[in-house]
Amino acid sequence: MQPNGQDRSAAIRRERASEGLELGTAERPQVLVELLREWNVRAEPKPEIAPRSDLEPLSVRLHQRPTGLAEGYKKVCQRWSLESLSMAKLLHLEEEVALSELILSGQVPPITGDMKDRMALVIGISLGLGELFDDDKDAELQWLTSQRVSFGGISAMEHMLKGDLLNVKDVADLVEDARGLR
Repeated sequence: MQPNGQDRSAAIRRERASEGLELGTAERPQVLVELLREWNVRAEPKPEIAPRSDLEPLSVRLHQRPTGLAEGYKKVCQRWSLESLSMAKLLHLEEEVALSELILSGQVPPITGDMKDRMALVIGISLGLGELFDDDKDAELQWLTSQRVSFGGISAMEHMLKGDLLNVKDVADLVEDARGLR
């Protein structure tokens, strides 16, 4: 059986391509240029792209203050004397403490609605306890760390640190009940 023109062309291309692979890196481009010419494809070297001098390097926000919810959340956590892991647990980021620290430092904004809800609830709990105890920090901490029958014998803080948004909501509801708002 006699190979047709396409088969012969394909065989030649494979042979030349394998020769190109066996050649040193300096000879490969010339073999590829010849193959491309045979296939009627323009093979021109690409122009070298020079870096633009008018572009400023991308600035990274370092050591900036958190704003809004993140700042309020961070202040509440500091008031409650929570360490980084506990702050991250309240945001359900216990597996990503570094991300939590970036958010609380102001380098990354809160990412999800769930995270924003958690921050808002924690701030609301602190404001509610502040109203209830006339901004007495010790009384607020005593309330947060006292065992509660409604939480199965654990404290409100322990209940929140389980990581579930509903647990934080339970504590917020308990604060509203204590204030007579529900």
